[in-house]
Amino acid sequence: MERYTSVGALIRDCRKYLEQGQETFAESIGVDVRSLGRWERGEHVPDEENLLRLSRATLLAFEALLRLSHGFETHYNLRTHRFAYSPYERDFVSRRVVQTQLFDAPEDERIAEIDDADALPHILGHKRRVYAADRRATDSAIADAVRLARPLNWIARGAKGDYVGHVVAFPLGPAGIAGLSDRAMREGQLSAPHFVPLTSRRLAAIHMYSFYACNSGVAYALLRRFVRSLLIQWPHLAAVDCVLSRYAVTADGVDLASEMGLALQYEDVDEWRRARTEVTPQFRASPLASLTWLDGYRRKLRMHE
Repeated sequence: MERYTSVGALIRDCRKYLEQGQETFAESIGVDVRSLGRWERGEHVPDEENLLRLSRATLLAFEALLRLSHGFETHYNLRTHRFAYSPYERDFVSRRVVQTQLFDAPEDERIAEIDDADALPHILGHKRRVYAADRRATDSAIADAVRLARPLNWIARGAKGDYVGHVVAFPLGPAGIAGLSDRAMREGQLSAPHFVPLTSRRLAAIHMYSFYACNSGVAYALLRRFVRSLLIQWPHLAAVDCVLSRYAVTADGVDLASEMGLALQYEDVDEWRRARTEVTPQFRASPLASLTWLDGYRRKLRMHE
């Protein structure tokens, strides 16, 4: 993560990261070029309305922009759009929290099922920024998966309604998970024929296709909701010996899959050489029934019902 002490420096670096000139960038936000220039030079600080515009147009986390506009040091990664308050906050998620304390926090009302026309464009925009073109599932495939597994697909919003994270899960039949496990297909090749309803006896895997959170707090809130949803579906998932899987192409993604206890199936060195991903991609998968920490949460949830 890069250290920032002004909102203008982050805006400037974001524009350069997107390889856009000031005119193009200003037009995408809906401001004039002179205003953008003053922001980047630190001569003026955008108001909250313009910060929201920036956030919606670029995926820059609104909370990070707001902190910087008030002069608070913030550490930001423009590739993953994750930020931290301190250089010492290195881990995306902690195994201790994920496996023992995830349910200690209250429910976050700003996390909702992905079921509205406004939510999906945010997720598709994130997909285009992070995934290589041939690794991306198509827009229609993502929409189909969300429709079939709505209880496992969530979007997180900030205090101003800004987009701060999501989890997208694919309900895979036997052919889908076998193709990923055997390296016979890429995630981008998954489509409607590989998906089955959550209630189907052919359900073989819940594949965490995409997980984004602007910081660790949002990550834990999304994980809490996702895990709780898994447990609500537990009788059927256990009956069909369902697997939980993840193909990770970023350091945060590898972190998440590892801390969830998913077993490493293979490292995709060829993909790293071809696409120069942030880290060597990993495919991890484990039967849900083998995740003992998940079973502990299941018992805890039953006690409180």
